[in-house]
Amino acid sequence: MALDGDASPRGVVSQYVSYKVSQVDLCSQFGKVDLWYMPGNHDELATVFLAEALRGWFSQRADVSVSDTIHSLRASLYGTTLIATYHGHDLRVRDLGEIIPKRFPQLWGKSLHRYCFTGHYHTERELPAKSDITILRMPSFCGTDEWHYDQGYSSRRAINAYVIDKTKAGIGLTDELVK
Repeated sequence: MALDGDASPRGVVSQYVSYKVSQVDLCSQFGKVDLWYMPGNHDELATVFLAEALRGWFSQRADVSVSDTIHSLRASLYGTTLIATYHGHDLRVRDLGEIIPKRFPQLWGKSLHRYCFTGHYHTERELPAKSDITILRMPSFCGTDEWHYDQGYSSRRAINAYVIDKTKAGIGLTDELVK
């Protein structure tokens, strides 16, 4: 789904919520979906509005839950795998390997495999960590806007889906370019 058409505030919000609903519907075909929303550096208020819109949209669906808290660093245990998410703009990403075990000691202790997914810089790569965790920076579906272009930055416009097994080490990656 392309985000184009009505550029009024209402049109932009309507298109964005519809886009997110379609993503959740797609993911829910494979199992229960837990939505975590965390503020980024450009859209803190929009994140709150989106989370509340999706909470209402999916309120009658048992296969979709929307977190009622907004945190910049989240973690959960999926089988034997710790999954953490962090936008990437407040804490130093290189310190996440020390921060995550301190902030989530029970999850860390129960996990055999550990991943943290981050963004902010809109480029994809594995980042160095100071502990036994894989930190993956994800690309952005936004692409390169005027400010980033003027500053000399560019990135591949993409959305990655990571498939994590409950018991096996490693993850699979599905990459689909946004059209």
